[in-house]
Amino acid sequence: MDILIKLFAPVALITYLSVRYCDRPVASFIHDSLYRNRQWSALTSSLPDVLLLIVILISLPSAVLYFFRKRKSLLDSRTRLLGFLALTLPTAYIVKSVLKYLAGRVETRYWLHHQQAYEFHWLQGSDNFNGLPSGHMIVFATLFAAIARYFTGLRLCCYSVLLVLALLLVATNYHFVADVISGAYIGLLLESCLDRLYIRNVSFIESRG
Repeated sequence: MDILIKLFAPVALITYLSVRYCDRPVASFIHDSLYRNRQWSALTSSLPDVLLLIVILISLPSAVLYFFRKRKSLLDSRTRLLGFLALTLPTAYIVKSVLKYLAGRVETRYWLHHQQAYEFHWLQGSDNFNGLPSGHMIVFATLFAAIARYFTGLRLCCYSVLLVLALLLVATNYHFVADVISGAYIGLLLESCLDRLYIRNVSFIESRG
């Protein structure tokens, strides 16, 4: 976590520079280039937002399996990961919702058709003004960082999938570059903070048991 805290200023600067100089040219280039392909346009133009469903489908079974394995005294890395996911994914979803409302940044696809609206609407996040940070990156960065922490052999795979997700979110004009960068950083930082709290709590419970 210490490394992530030290990276706060560089990430904040990169995010600012992206908002100022990078986001609009990249979004316009993707729209003018990739979306000339009708198949790509048809495939990506109406993607549903199923993030909440994904959080529920992962966190609820994780909680059930955690308590089941705990009753069986299977206190291994799998059990701890399940308990951690049951805690972190709902937390990540709540955090992303709060931050989106606070920032109120225009969404990429809305901006493409209303380019005068390129701004932040602080404390006024709504349907078309909730782009930053990327909720998908917060939730999935938390998810994959947790898996990588408890199963180090999957670390390269986890972060590779996260990188692909980041590229897809930009390539589909679902998010600006800055949204993805800030979302990934917040997700990694959140996972690291929650891990410290979780480990302390688990150690306390096991010592009393």
